[in-house]
Amino acid sequence: MKKALPIFLAFFFSVLPLRPGHAQEQITIVSPTVDAGEDLDLYAVAELFKEAESVEAFEKALNDPKNEVNNLDLNEDGEVDYISVHEYVEDNTHVLILRVALSDTEDQDVASIEVEKKAEDDVSLQVVGDEALYGENYIVEPAPATTTTTTVVVHVHTWPVVRVFWMPYYSPWRSPWYWGRYPAWWRPRPPLARATYRSRSARWHRHSFRHTTVRRSHRSTNIYITQRKSSTRVTKTTKTTKTTKTTKTTKTTQKKQVQQKSQAQQKSQAQKKSQTQQKSQTQKKSQTQQKSQIQNKSQTQHKKQTQNKVHAQNKKQKQNKSQAQHKKQAQHKKQNKKKKH
Repeated sequence: MKKALPIFLAFFFSVLPLRPGHAQEQITIVSPTVDAGEDLDLYAVAELFKEAESVEAFEKALNDPKNEVNNLDLNEDGEVDYISVHEYVEDNTHVLILRVALSDTEDQDVASIEVEKKAEDDVSLQVVGDEALYGENYIVEPAPATTTTTTVVVHVHTWPVVRVFWMPYYSPWRSPWYWGRYPAWWRPRPPLARATYRSRSARWHRHSFRHTTVRRSHRSTNIYITQRKSSTRVTKTTKTTKTTKTTKTTKTTQKKQVQQKSQAQQKSQAQKKSQTQQKSQTQKKSQTQQKSQIQNKSQTQHKKQTQNKVHAQNKKQKQNKSQAQHKKQAQHKKQNKKKKH
């Protein structure tokens, strides 16, 4: 019975190709319930992890623009964010956290890859979206392959990246890249339109993974909770759907924010214009006052000069009159002396 037990575990798989005649389980691609999660397809993330030789190689593949898997722009700066990978280990449990630096002081976790070894050939693996981006319990895990009579279990412990986890002297990967410091091959690029991203990332939907809401490892959950980083700049906004039309509340919110921003800018421009006009009027009034003061001062000086000139002329006239009287008196006195002789 112990040897037969793995046959019935539908979530233990490997990358070994299936034999002809095997049919895949009917897989339905489930979209995130939160708008932001649509810019990082976790089905594609799982496929990249399955193919990677190491966690470091997985991080590079995740950010490689040729793979068209990462389309996140969480800080809305018009450029795709770099996703760093940080591995945390506790006994036989490995949790790889996918993290985005929004600034030099803010980080936001986007998803985690949770791997737990229960026996040599018994390993569970799940890719769990962060609640802020994907909603509650958005999980992608390996899907079983089936024939008409039995389930073919594919063991994930044979995946190249998983196989090295339990090798002697294994060192957990902690990405050396952070805000402002990125690998030489990384080039900022604008995100794709969401419809374009959906069509291009669909090539990673190979029906080897399925959606579930059940977490397989409690220890992984606890590790993620203790190590999780989040930012208030990334809020959980649930999508609302209708039968004929899908309306995303984040688009409405963004449109409202743009309108509010535009109104605020217009108000600010109007205030600046008013302040400029008031300043101009104040300067003009001040210049007029200064000009008036200068004119008044000039008039006062001119009046004073005129008064001084008139005063000088009057003084000179008095002096001349006095001299004339003095001369006349002297002549009159002289004539009187002559008469006496």
